[in-house]
Amino acid sequence: MADPIMVMRGIMFATVNLRKEELARYLFAESGGKVMAGAFKDMVLLEQRSWASNDSPAKIMGSYESDLHPYLDAMRNRPYSAIVNVGCAEGYYAIGLALRYPDIPVYAFDIDEKAQLICLEAAFANGVGERMVIGGMCDPAALNGLLEATEFPLLFLDCEAYETTLLNLDTSPKLIQADFIVEAHDFIERSISQTLLQRFADTHDLHVVWDGPRNPHMIPALRLMSSIDAWLAVDEGRPETMCWIIGLRR
Repeated sequence: MADPIMVMRGIMFATVNLRKEELARYLFAESGGKVMAGAFKDMVLLEQRSWASNDSPAKIMGSYESDLHPYLDAMRNRPYSAIVNVGCAEGYYAIGLALRYPDIPVYAFDIDEKAQLICLEAAFANGVGERMVIGGMCDPAALNGLLEATEFPLLFLDCEAYETTLLNLDTSPKLIQADFIVEAHDFIERSISQTLLQRFADTHDLHVVWDGPRNPHMIPALRLMSSIDAWLAVDEGRPETMCWIIGLRR
């Protein structure tokens, strides 16, 4: 016999996701398909998604992962020679960073073929397609090859606990010359953030950035919505409070 609590939980999440789909369509229409605010304001978004999580409303509004925005602004004048985005999904960061750093190549990787196609289409919609190189699996050998060919890259990683495999100075010693921003998936493996902090303690200035609160009342596009809808719109669907580790080479 099915657990009634689990059944109700499933119904609740299905209902939430359905409403978030409706909110995403509304916000896309309101914004004309462009990010409304934040670090990637005016970036063109596509409505297609490759992964199951529905964070589209937060991305459209520009509140998505806004904890990183002060750091992205502070890093804006660093003289990067390439961007490497592993786990690019539909291209939110690959394209956003390409717009912030014109005239340098962007290497975007995702294991999902649909994500690769959406990312490429979105890149051309934003005028950065000619600088975008999109691939599938990025293993340590592929990463090391890019690092050896690039003087000062910025790495942005969101790769579901594969970050400890990629961010390894033993297999990719050229990481010493790179900056990185990595989402630590400690809910998959509890030692991830501590492992990375220990590995790069002697080579990088490290900052731990925690996922913080979102205030929907401060977002003009949400002021005419009910409280429930407004809170759903800023929800990023995380399994628990998460953190990013930012490493700046010394």
